[in-house]
Amino acid sequence: MLPMKKIAFVFLLALVIAVASQAHGKKKGKEKYQRMPSGTFVNKTAEGVEYVLTVPRYDPRSGAPFMLCLHGDGIKSIEDNKAVWAAWMNMAASKGFIVCAPKSPGSNWAGQARKLKTLLAELEEKYRLRKRQFVAVGHSSGASIAYERVLSDTLRFSAFASMGGRPTVDKEKLK
Repeated sequence: MLPMKKIAFVFLLALVIAVASQAHGKKKGKEKYQRMPSGTFVNKTAEGVEYVLTVPRYDPRSGAPFMLCLHGDGIKSIEDNKAVWAAWMNMAASKGFIVCAPKSPGSNWAGQARKLKTLLAELEEKYRLRKRQFVAVGHSSGASIAYERVLSDTLRFSAFASMGGRPTVDKEKLK
């Protein structure tokens, strides 16, 4: 009878440990990644880069894939940018992607790589974005920057699409 009591005790102890560790994991996950409301929002980074963000319904514990949409020259306001990318954002969000369409701080993205990198870091801090499931889409000159971002950050990005632009990247710098 004694061995049966030991087996029951060990089983009960293992069950308590499993439930406690699972509850701790859920609590820890909730602390870092909160469930964000779904919808489309306009926001700004700490450096003042405005962006449109579309968030689908998703479980922050498992995360979501991410799409970055970069405009070309000529976008003058965040509302213009929102209108340009609305169809892309809605389609990608319907497939579970969190989608971000930032407005360049200047007339285009030239020289803004650091601010773009900071934006991505801020979004990763707030949302659980799945590594290697980042996609970058660029239009015109935004395609060059999207291409450069993908090639310089292969731990995050796994795909790139160009609309009316061509990638122009310094091949030596890329190596």
